[in-house]
Amino acid sequence: MKLANWSGGAPPVFKLLINGEELDIYQVGNSATKTKTFTATDKCIWYNVEAIWNSGSSTSATLTVAEVGRTDMGHEFAMDDISFGTDGIQTDTITVKVTNCNTVTATATPNTVCTGGTVNLSATANRGGYIIKWTPATDLTNANTATPTAKPMTPGAVTYSAEARFPKTKLFANSNFELGNTDVTSTLTFNSSPGSIMNGQYSITNGETKVYHPARNTGVTDHTSNTSTGNYMIAIVDVGAERTLLSKTISVVKDSSYSVSLWALSLNLSKNDQWSFAPVNVQIKVGGTVVKSVSDIPFNSNTWVNLDYAWTATATGSVTVAIVSPAATGGQSGASVIGLDDVNIYQLGFSKTSSVTVNVTSCCNKPASVNITNSTQPIDLCQGGNTTLTGNYVDGGKTIANGGMFYVWYKQGSAPSSTASYTAISGTGTV
Repeated sequence: MKLANWSGGAPPVFKLLINGEELDIYQVGNSATKTKTFTATDKCIWYNVEAIWNSGSSTSATLTVAEVGRTDMGHEFAMDDISFGTDGIQTDTITVKVTNCNTVTATATPNTVCTGGTVNLSATANRGGYIIKWTPATDLTNANTATPTAKPMTPGAVTYSAEARFPKTKLFANSNFELGNTDVTSTLTFNSSPGSIMNGQYSITNGETKVYHPARNTGVTDHTSNTSTGNYMIAIVDVGAERTLLSKTISVVKDSSYSVSLWALSLNLSKNDQWSFAPVNVQIKVGGTVVKSVSDIPFNSNTWVNLDYAWTATATGSVTVAIVSPAATGGQSGASVIGLDDVNIYQLGFSKTSSVTVNVTSCCNKPASVNITNSTQPIDLCQGGNTTLTGNYVDGGKTIANGGMFYVWYKQGSAPSSTASYTAISGTGTV
Protein backbone atom coordinates (compact mmCIF):
# COMPACT_ATOMS: atom_id res chain seq x y z
CA MET A 1 0.00 0.00 0.00
CA LYS A 2 1.00 3.65 -0.34
CA LEU A 3 0.85 6.20 2.48
CA ALA A 4 1.34 9.94 2.53
CA ASN A 5 1.41 12.60 5.25
CA TRP A 6 -0.91 15.51 4.51
CA SER A 7 -0.38 17.18 7.88
CA GLY A 8 1.78 19.90 9.10
CA GLY A 9 3.19 20.21 12.57
CA ALA A 10 4.85 17.35 14.43
CA PRO A 11 5.89 14.39 12.24
CA PRO A 12 3.37 11.54 12.60
CA VAL A 13 4.20 7.88 13.40
CA PHE A 14 1.96 5.01 12.36
CA LYS A 15 1.82 1.21 12.48
CA LEU A 16 -0.08 -1.51 10.59
CA LEU A 17 -2.22 -4.26 12.13
CA ILE A 18 -3.98 -7.24 10.51
CA ASN A 19 -6.78 -8.74 12.58
CA GLY A 20 -5.34 -6.91 15.59
CA GLU A 21 -1.81 -8.32 15.16
CA GLU A 22 0.96 -5.73 14.79
CA LEU A 23 3.04 -6.35 11.66
CA ASP A 24 6.60 -5.74 10.57
CA ILE A 25 6.68 -2.96 7.93
CA TYR A 26 9.04 -3.27 4.98
CA GLN A 27 10.32 -0.45 2.76
CA VAL A 28 12.72 -0.84 -0.14
CA GLY A 29 16.29 -0.46 1.05
CA ASN A 30 15.38 -0.57 4.73
CA SER A 31 15.12 -3.31 7.33
CA ALA A 32 11.77 -4.27 8.81
CA THR A 33 10.36 -2.04 11.55
CA LYS A 34 7.17 -1.98 13.59
CA THR A 35 6.41 1.68 12.74
CA LYS A 36 6.81 4.20 9.92
CA THR A 37 7.86 7.72 10.98
CA PHE A 38 7.34 10.72 8.65
CA THR A 39 9.57 13.74 8.76
CA ALA A 40 8.67 17.41 8.40
CA THR A 41 9.69 17.34 4.73
CA ASP A 42 7.57 14.27 3.92
CA LYS A 43 4.35 16.19 3.40
CA CYS A 44 2.41 15.04 0.33
CA ILE A 45 5.02 12.44 -0.65
CA TRP A 46 3.82 8.90 -1.32
CA TYR A 47 5.70 6.05 0.34
CA ASN A 48 5.28 2.41 -0.60
CA VAL A 49 5.15 0.09 2.43
CA GLU A 50 4.61 -3.68 2.64
CA ALA A 51 3.79 -6.15 5.41
CA ILE A 52 3.74 -9.94 5.40
CA TRP A 53 1.66 -12.16 7.63
CA ASN A 54 0.38 -15.71 7.83
CA SER A 55 -3.38 -15.94 7.69
CA GLY A 56 -3.46 -19.28 9.50
CA SER A 57 -7.06 -20.49 9.71
CA SER A 58 -8.54 -17.00 9.19
CA THR A 59 -10.72 -16.52 6.12
CA SER A 60 -10.88 -12.71 6.32
CA ALA A 61 -8.52 -9.87 7.20
CA THR A 62 -9.11 -6.48 8.79
CA LEU A 63 -6.44 -3.88 8.00
CA THR A 64 -5.86 -1.18 10.63
CA VAL A 65 -3.65 1.88 10.23
CA ALA A 66 -3.00 3.18 13.75
CA GLU A 67 -1.22 6.33 14.85
CA VAL A 68 1.40 5.90 17.58
CA GLY A 69 1.93 8.35 20.46
CA ARG A 70 -0.50 10.99 19.26
CA THR A 71 -0.23 14.17 21.41
CA ASP A 72 -2.53 16.61 19.54
CA MET A 73 -5.67 16.40 17.48
CA GLY A 74 -4.07 13.97 15.09
CA HIS A 75 -2.76 13.99 11.57
CA GLU A 76 -4.12 13.58 8.10
CA PHE A 77 -3.05 10.54 6.08
CA ALA A 78 -3.69 9.48 2.56
CA MET A 79 -3.79 5.81 1.51
CA ASP A 80 -3.84 4.40 -2.00
CA ASP A 81 -3.13 1.22 -3.99
CA ILE A 82 -4.04 -1.14 -1.13
CA SER A 83 -3.67 -4.73 -2.34
CA PHE A 84 -3.62 -8.20 -0.80
CA GLY A 85 -2.19 -11.31 -2.34
CA THR A 86 0.87 -13.44 -2.87
CA ASP A 87 2.56 -11.23 -5.48
CA GLY A 88 6.32 -11.25 -5.21
CA ILE A 89 6.58 -14.34 -3.02
CA GLN A 90 9.47 -16.58 -3.95
CA THR A 91 10.03 -20.12 -2.79
CA ASP A 92 12.93 -22.49 -2.46
CA THR A 93 13.05 -26.18 -1.68
CA ILE A 94 15.20 -28.39 0.46
CA THR A 95 15.41 -32.18 0.34
CA VAL A 96 15.34 -34.09 3.61
CA LYS A 97 16.45 -37.72 3.42
CA VAL A 98 14.67 -39.90 5.97
CA THR A 99 16.53 -43.09 6.87
CA ASN A 100 15.24 -46.02 8.86
CA CYS A 101 17.95 -46.14 11.55
CA ASN A 102 16.26 -48.99 13.40
CA THR A 103 18.26 -52.22 13.48
CA VAL A 104 17.53 -55.78 14.54
CA THR A 105 20.18 -58.47 15.07
CA ALA A 106 19.26 -62.18 15.16
CA THR A 107 21.61 -65.02 16.15
CA ALA A 108 21.41 -68.82 16.44
CA THR A 109 23.63 -70.96 18.68
CA PRO A 110 24.64 -73.41 17.30
CA ASN A 111 23.77 -72.77 13.67
CA THR A 112 24.28 -76.44 12.70
CA VAL A 113 22.35 -79.14 14.51
CA CYS A 114 21.02 -82.68 14.18
CA THR A 115 17.29 -83.19 13.74
CA GLY A 116 15.66 -82.73 17.13
CA GLY A 117 18.70 -80.90 18.46
CA THR A 118 18.44 -77.65 20.44
CA VAL A 119 19.12 -74.21 18.97
CA ASN A 120 19.12 -71.08 21.13
CA LEU A 121 17.72 -68.13 19.17
CA SER A 122 18.28 -64.54 20.28
CA ALA A 123 17.36 -61.14 18.85
CA THR A 124 18.07 -57.57 19.95
CA ALA A 125 16.84 -54.20 18.65
CA ASN A 126 18.20 -50.68 19.04
CA ARG A 127 16.35 -47.40 19.73
CA GLY A 128 13.95 -48.91 22.24
CA GLY A 129 12.63 -51.58 19.87
CA TYR A 130 10.91 -54.74 21.10
CA ILE A 131 11.08 -58.22 19.60
CA ILE A 132 7.42 -59.04 18.91
CA LYS A 133 7.65 -62.48 17.33
CA TRP A 134 9.73 -65.13 15.57
CA THR A 135 8.63 -66.96 12.42
CA PRO A 136 8.09 -69.74 11.61
CA ALA A 137 6.69 -70.56 15.04
CA THR A 138 6.88 -74.34 14.40
CA ASP A 139 9.33 -76.10 16.74
CA LEU A 140 9.80 -72.95 18.90
CA THR A 141 9.23 -72.98 22.65
CA ASN A 142 7.75 -69.44 22.53
CA ALA A 143 7.55 -67.45 19.31
CA ASN A 144 6.69 -64.21 21.16
CA THR A 145 9.88 -63.81 23.15
CA ALA A 146 13.29 -62.43 22.18
CA THR A 147 15.08 -65.64 23.17
CA PRO A 148 13.13 -68.77 22.18
CA THR A 149 14.53 -72.28 21.84
CA ALA A 150 14.13 -74.14 18.55
CA LYS A 151 14.14 -77.92 17.95
CA PRO A 152 13.97 -78.33 14.17
CA MET A 153 12.83 -81.81 13.11
CA THR A 154 13.27 -81.65 9.31
CA PRO A 155 16.70 -81.91 7.65
CA GLY A 156 17.75 -78.93 5.53
CA ALA A 157 18.24 -75.18 5.93
CA VAL A 158 15.69 -73.50 8.23
CA THR A 159 15.49 -69.69 8.27
CA TYR A 160 14.09 -68.03 11.41
CA SER A 161 13.09 -64.34 11.27
CA ALA A 162 12.75 -62.01 14.28
CA GLU A 163 10.41 -59.02 13.93
CA ALA A 164 10.93 -55.92 16.06
CA ARG A 165 8.62 -52.93 16.41
CA PHE A 166 9.76 -49.52 17.55
CA PRO A 167 8.14 -46.68 19.56
CA LYS A 168 5.84 -44.49 17.47
CA THR A 169 3.21 -42.70 19.61
CA LYS A 170 3.85 -41.70 23.24
CA LEU A 171 0.82 -42.47 25.41
CA PHE A 172 2.03 -41.09 28.77
CA ALA A 173 3.29 -37.52 28.40
CA ASN A 174 4.75 -37.06 31.92
CA SER A 175 7.16 -40.00 31.70
CA ASN A 176 10.06 -38.23 33.47
CA PHE A 177 7.80 -36.36 35.96
CA GLU A 178 9.19 -32.98 34.94
CA LEU A 179 5.53 -31.90 34.63
CA GLY A 180 5.05 -32.58 38.34
CA ASN A 181 1.87 -34.47 39.21
CA THR A 182 0.30 -33.97 35.77
CA ASP A 183 -1.46 -37.05 34.34
CA VAL A 184 -0.43 -39.21 37.34
CA THR A 185 -3.14 -41.63 38.54
CA SER A 186 -2.50 -43.60 41.73
CA THR A 187 -4.44 -45.27 44.53
CA LEU A 188 -2.08 -43.45 46.89
CA THR A 189 -2.69 -39.90 48.11
CA PHE A 190 -0.64 -37.11 46.54
CA ASN A 191 1.42 -35.01 48.95
CA SER A 192 2.80 -31.85 47.36
CA SER A 193 5.45 -31.61 50.08
CA PRO A 194 7.98 -34.46 49.64
CA GLY A 195 9.60 -33.63 52.98
CA SER A 196 6.46 -34.68 54.87
CA ILE A 197 5.40 -37.70 52.81
CA MET A 198 4.00 -40.56 54.91
CA ASN A 199 2.81 -44.15 54.45
CA GLY A 200 0.13 -44.38 51.75
CA GLN A 201 1.28 -41.22 49.98
CA TYR A 202 3.34 -40.28 46.95
CA SER A 203 5.07 -37.11 45.80
CA ILE A 204 7.22 -35.76 42.98
CA THR A 205 10.72 -34.94 44.21
CA ASN A 206 14.41 -34.78 43.37
CA GLY A 207 17.68 -35.48 45.11
CA GLU A 208 17.81 -31.94 46.48
CA THR A 209 14.66 -32.45 48.58
CA LYS A 210 14.99 -34.78 51.56
CA VAL A 211 12.01 -37.01 52.20
CA TYR A 212 10.55 -38.48 55.39
CA HIS A 213 13.90 -39.40 56.92
CA PRO A 214 16.93 -37.07 56.85
CA ALA A 215 19.07 -39.60 54.98
CA ARG A 216 16.36 -41.26 52.93
CA ASN A 217 17.42 -40.02 49.49
CA THR A 218 20.81 -38.51 50.15
CA GLY A 219 22.94 -38.71 46.99
CA VAL A 220 20.05 -39.98 44.87
CA THR A 221 19.99 -38.93 41.22
CA ASP A 222 17.02 -39.23 38.90
CA HIS A 223 17.25 -41.77 36.10
CA THR A 224 16.52 -39.38 33.22
CA SER A 225 19.36 -36.91 33.65
CA ASN A 226 21.42 -38.67 36.34
CA THR A 227 21.45 -35.45 38.35
CA SER A 228 20.16 -34.49 41.79
CA THR A 229 17.89 -31.83 40.28
CA GLY A 230 15.85 -34.07 37.97
CA ASN A 231 12.37 -35.15 39.09
CA TYR A 232 11.17 -38.64 39.92
CA MET A 233 8.16 -40.10 41.73
CA ILE A 234 8.50 -41.34 45.31
CA ALA A 235 5.95 -43.47 47.17
CA ILE A 236 5.68 -45.07 50.61
CA VAL A 237 3.47 -48.15 50.61
CA ASP A 238 2.37 -50.70 53.19
CA VAL A 239 3.27 -54.13 51.80
CA GLY A 240 0.40 -55.84 53.59
CA ALA A 241 -1.66 -55.57 50.40
CA GLU A 242 -1.14 -54.73 46.74
CA ARG A 243 -0.84 -50.98 46.06
CA THR A 244 -1.10 -49.28 42.67
CA LEU A 245 1.72 -46.77 42.38
CA LEU A 246 0.73 -45.46 38.96
CA SER A 247 -1.76 -46.49 36.27
CA LYS A 248 -2.74 -45.35 32.81
CA THR A 249 -5.73 -46.51 30.76
CA ILE A 250 -4.98 -46.47 27.04
CA SER A 251 -6.98 -47.18 23.90
CA VAL A 252 -5.66 -50.11 21.88
CA VAL A 253 -6.36 -51.41 18.39
CA LYS A 254 -6.48 -55.10 17.54
CA ASP A 255 -3.19 -56.45 16.11
CA SER A 256 -1.32 -53.23 17.03
CA SER A 257 1.62 -53.51 19.41
CA TYR A 258 2.29 -51.56 22.61
CA SER A 259 5.06 -51.31 25.19
CA VAL A 260 5.61 -50.17 28.76
CA SER A 261 8.99 -49.49 30.34
CA LEU A 262 9.99 -48.06 33.71
CA TRP A 263 12.90 -47.70 36.12
CA ALA A 264 12.42 -48.44 39.82
CA LEU A 265 14.58 -47.57 42.83
CA SER A 266 14.67 -48.64 46.48
CA LEU A 267 14.98 -45.74 48.89
CA ASN A 268 15.15 -47.95 51.98
CA LEU A 269 18.28 -47.48 54.06
CA SER A 270 18.64 -51.23 54.61
CA LYS A 271 16.57 -54.37 54.19
CA ASN A 272 15.05 -53.81 57.63
CA ASP A 273 16.05 -50.34 58.76
CA GLN A 274 14.86 -48.62 61.91
CA TRP A 275 11.52 -47.88 60.29
CA SER A 276 10.92 -51.62 59.66
CA PHE A 277 10.68 -51.04 55.93
CA ALA A 278 10.14 -54.13 53.78
CA PRO A 279 12.00 -55.18 50.61
CA VAL A 280 11.08 -53.26 47.48
CA ASN A 281 9.18 -55.31 44.89
CA VAL A 282 7.57 -53.88 41.74
CA GLN A 283 5.32 -55.41 39.08
CA ILE A 284 3.85 -54.38 35.73
CA LYS A 285 0.24 -55.35 35.07
CA VAL A 286 -1.47 -55.16 31.69
CA GLY A 287 -5.22 -55.66 31.76
CA GLY A 288 -4.98 -56.93 35.36
CA THR A 289 -2.39 -59.62 34.56
CA VAL A 290 1.16 -59.51 35.95
CA VAL A 291 3.50 -59.49 32.94
CA LYS A 292 6.82 -58.43 34.49
CA SER A 293 8.20 -58.21 38.02
CA VAL A 294 11.35 -57.53 39.99
CA SER A 295 12.01 -58.48 43.61
CA ASP A 296 14.36 -57.20 46.29
CA ILE A 297 15.67 -54.13 44.49
CA PRO A 298 19.08 -53.27 46.04
CA PHE A 299 18.83 -51.07 49.14
CA ASN A 300 20.34 -47.61 49.54
CA SER A 301 22.54 -48.00 46.45
CA ASN A 302 21.08 -45.44 44.01
CA THR A 303 20.58 -48.36 41.61
CA TRP A 304 17.75 -47.95 39.13
CA VAL A 305 16.34 -51.27 37.90
CA ASN A 306 14.54 -51.59 34.57
CA LEU A 307 11.29 -53.44 33.81
CA ASP A 308 9.77 -53.48 30.34
CA TYR A 309 7.16 -55.42 28.39
CA ALA A 310 5.63 -55.38 24.92
CA TRP A 311 2.44 -57.00 23.68
CA THR A 312 0.10 -57.12 20.70
CA ALA A 313 -3.56 -56.28 21.33
CA THR A 314 -5.98 -59.13 20.62
CA ALA A 315 -9.00 -56.83 20.55
CA THR A 316 -9.87 -53.14 20.11
CA GLY A 317 -10.82 -51.34 23.31
CA SER A 318 -9.30 -49.98 26.53
CA VAL A 319 -6.48 -51.53 28.56
CA THR A 320 -5.12 -50.38 31.92
CA VAL A 321 -1.36 -50.46 32.38
CA ALA A 322 -0.50 -50.46 36.09
CA ILE A 323 2.71 -50.31 38.11
CA VAL A 324 2.09 -51.96 41.45
CA SER A 325 3.76 -52.86 44.71
CA PRO A 326 2.56 -56.44 45.34
CA ALA A 327 1.44 -57.81 48.67
CA ALA A 328 4.37 -59.21 50.60
CA THR A 329 4.88 -62.96 51.02
CA GLY A 330 6.86 -65.07 53.43
CA GLY A 331 5.98 -63.11 56.54
CA GLN A 332 7.34 -59.77 55.32
CA SER A 333 5.68 -56.69 56.79
CA GLY A 334 6.13 -52.96 57.10
CA ALA A 335 6.39 -50.45 54.25
CA SER A 336 8.55 -49.84 51.19
CA VAL A 337 9.94 -46.54 49.93
CA ILE A 338 9.93 -46.73 46.13
CA GLY A 339 11.20 -44.40 43.42
CA LEU A 340 9.87 -44.44 39.83
CA ASP A 341 11.22 -42.64 36.78
CA ASP A 342 11.07 -42.75 32.96
CA VAL A 343 7.71 -44.50 32.82
CA ASN A 344 7.20 -44.80 29.07
CA ILE A 345 4.08 -46.20 27.42
CA TYR A 346 4.14 -46.34 23.63
CA GLN A 347 2.18 -47.57 20.69
CA LEU A 348 4.71 -49.36 18.53
CA GLY A 349 4.58 -48.81 14.81
CA PHE A 350 7.79 -49.01 12.83
CA SER A 351 8.74 -52.59 12.00
CA LYS A 352 11.99 -54.27 10.98
CA THR A 353 13.13 -57.90 10.75
CA SER A 354 16.35 -59.87 10.88
CA SER A 355 16.87 -63.50 9.85
CA VAL A 356 19.26 -66.31 10.70
CA THR A 357 19.66 -69.71 8.99
CA VAL A 358 20.12 -73.01 10.84
CA ASN A 359 21.46 -76.06 9.00
CA VAL A 360 19.70 -79.24 10.14
CA THR A 361 21.19 -82.66 9.35
CA SER A 362 19.89 -86.17 9.96
CA CYS A 363 23.19 -87.16 11.62
CA CYS A 364 23.01 -90.70 10.10
CA ASN A 365 26.56 -90.68 8.69
CA LYS A 366 28.98 -93.39 9.75
CA PRO A 367 31.16 -92.64 12.76
CA ALA A 368 34.70 -91.49 12.32
CA SER A 369 36.06 -94.85 13.58
CA VAL A 370 35.04 -98.15 15.16
CA ASN A 371 37.46 -100.29 17.16
CA ILE A 372 37.20 -103.72 18.82
CA THR A 373 39.18 -103.22 21.97
CA ASN A 374 39.97 -106.79 23.14
CA SER A 375 43.60 -106.66 24.13
CA THR A 376 44.67 -109.83 22.29
CA GLN A 377 43.75 -110.66 18.71
CA PRO A 378 43.11 -113.15 17.22
CA ILE A 379 41.16 -114.68 20.08
CA ASP A 380 41.81 -118.44 20.58
CA LEU A 381 38.86 -120.46 21.91
CA CYS A 382 38.27 -124.11 22.55
CA GLN A 383 35.29 -125.64 20.79
CA GLY A 384 32.19 -124.79 22.86
CA GLY A 385 34.00 -121.98 24.69
CA ASN A 386 32.90 -118.32 24.75
CA THR A 387 34.38 -114.83 25.13
CA THR A 388 33.20 -111.27 25.61
CA LEU A 389 33.83 -108.80 22.82
CA THR A 390 34.30 -105.08 23.63
CA GLY A 391 34.56 -102.06 21.39
CA ASN A 392 34.05 -98.32 20.99
CA TYR A 393 33.31 -95.75 18.30
CA VAL A 394 33.98 -92.06 17.73
CA ASP A 395 30.88 -90.03 16.85
CA GLY A 396 31.48 -86.50 18.13
CA GLY A 397 30.20 -87.26 21.62
CA LYS A 398 26.59 -87.78 20.48
CA THR A 399 24.22 -90.14 22.23
CA ILE A 400 21.27 -92.12 20.92
CA ALA A 401 18.95 -89.48 22.39
CA ASN A 402 20.30 -86.65 20.24
CA GLY A 403 20.99 -88.52 17.02
CA GLY A 404 24.11 -90.52 17.89
CA MET A 405 24.81 -94.15 16.96
CA PHE A 406 24.81 -97.38 18.93
CA TYR A 407 26.65 -100.72 18.72
CA VAL A 408 25.51 -103.55 16.47
CA TRP A 409 27.58 -106.76 16.56
CA TYR A 410 27.36 -109.34 13.81
CA LYS A 411 29.19 -112.36 12.43
CA GLN A 412 30.31 -111.94 8.87
CA GLY A 413 27.70 -113.37 6.60
CA SER A 414 24.95 -113.12 9.21
CA ALA A 415 22.39 -110.45 10.07
CA PRO A 416 23.54 -107.71 12.49
CA SER A 417 22.40 -107.95 16.08
CA SER A 418 23.06 -105.79 19.08
CA THR A 419 22.73 -108.78 21.46
CA ALA A 420 24.43 -111.57 19.47
CA SER A 421 26.18 -114.37 21.36
CA TYR A 422 28.64 -116.45 19.40
CA THR A 423 29.93 -119.92 20.28
CA ALA A 424 33.34 -120.98 18.97
CA ILE A 425 33.45 -123.85 16.51
CA SER A 426 36.35 -125.86 15.19
CA GLY A 427 38.65 -123.80 13.00
CA THR A 428 39.06 -120.07 12.55
CA GLY A 429 36.03 -117.79 12.33
CA THR A 430 35.86 -114.01 11.91
CA VAL A 431 33.39 -111.93 13.89
